[in-house]
Amino acid sequence: RNLPEGTHLTKDNVKDNVKMEAVPLDQLASNKYMTNLALVVNRTLSDDITIEGVLYSYNFESGGSIRERIAELEDGMRVISVSLTSSQVNGDLLYPGCIVDVLASFRLPGNSKDNKGQAVSVTLLEDVEVFAIEGRLEDVEDKDRGTSRSARTTTVALELNTEQTQKLQVAAANGSISVTMRNPLDKEKIDLRPTYIKGGDVGRSGNPTIHTNEPNVPNPDWYLQIIKPGKRETISVKQ
Repeated sequence: RNLPEGTHLTKDNVKDNVKMEAVPLDQLASNKYMTNLALVVNRTLSDDITIEGVLYSYNFESGGSIRERIAELEDGMRVISVSLTSSQVNGDLLYPGCIVDVLASFRLPGNSKDNKGQAVSVTLLEDVEVFAIEGRLEDVEDKDRGTSRSARTTTVALELNTEQTQKLQVAAANGSISVTMRNPLDKEKIDLRPTYIKGGDVGRSGNPTIHTNEPNVPNPDWYLQIIKPGKRETISVKQ
């Protein structure tokens, strides 16, 4: 179909409307061709593209202003920023528009020496778009990487719906957040079961022994409560 100027190309409309074709090898040196469908995902058109038209590198906006991008957010979507350390993500790898999964890690509480070293990690959010990096709406040149972002922390703005925003806020306040990059066209669902560590052993099978300060509660359920006006949602982690 025709793609008008200002169209934001998501992975769905790229799959439905864009196809790859061969071009002579000597023409690739011009850098005007997009050589992979993943390169056009989460980019915005700066020109009208008609049916059977060709998408060139110069047909995409370079970033625009924060005000314009916020105005283009779909209904119900929000932008939330998180600060990630270099151990949680290499900021030089991330770029605005890339797709990430958000992981949350929690140290489990306890009152005995046996509980030392127990923790749980879970994939909190899947298939999330990075809205901006350090306030930038466009990627930096390779030659500028390593000098444009802080070596200690990187502020990453994520585009989420309201429910995802609440989950991220609660997790960030009570644990550690990190992100992993994925191919923008990757739709494969991942295993969302939490991963536990106890005494140096890591795995998903088996039931870790979790100690609490509550008397006579040898095997409690750990849970996260999200409270909204007139609604309370509980997410349980069973032993």
